[in-house]
Amino acid sequence: MEADERLSAPAEQTAFRVAVLASGSGSNLQAIIDRLHRPRFRLMDADDYGAAPKAAGETPEGPRIEVVLVISDMPDARALDRATRAGIRTALLPVSDYRDREQHDLAVVTKLLEVEPGNVEARLLRLTDKVSLIDALSIARTAGNALAENIVMLGALSTLDDLPVPEKALKDAVAATVPKKAVEVNLRAFDMGKEEARSHLCKLVKCRE
Repeated sequence: MEADERLSAPAEQTAFRVAVLASGSGSNLQAIIDRLHRPRFRLMDADDYGAAPKAAGETPEGPRIEVVLVISDMPDARALDRATRAGIRTALLPVSDYRDREQHDLAVVTKLLEVEPGNVEARLLRLTDKVSLIDALSIARTAGNALAENIVMLGALSTLDDLPVPEKALKDAVAATVPKKAVEVNLRAFDMGKEEARSHLCKLVKCRE
């Protein structure tokens, strides 16, 4: 007797597990939940029982995206309520609960590891052999301020040949955005990120001359 194809389980799609950091109403989060979030298991409510099964083709094509965690530093952020209603795990991490911003960032990373443990590099290498890890936090500390780690990564990205923004425009934007007393440190972090990328990333992808 042949198996009924209607009863066979579909092959598991490639899944991307996403964490969202939010501090406000969560309107962007809601858009992600409504349009992209496709959990492997969905909580059912009373309206689901007895409902007709979805017609073939209703499930979007492409990789499955699942929001697995929503983190906020604001106790009254509506994003937390939106996540809870969607059955998504939440974490409240007020900045005031930590000694400094660096300790708060560490707490955020710890929460992320709770829902997505394992070797990040190994996971990436299963998708592509073009993986270059940059320890932006250590480089930022060497530059003079751990909070400049995002500027380190901006400097690294500035080396990419297909980045449509000139390096000078990026550095001018940094200088115009950060406090005057932090300009020197941030521009140093930018340059150090760029040099780090030239040592590793540019061996894998095309970079600017």
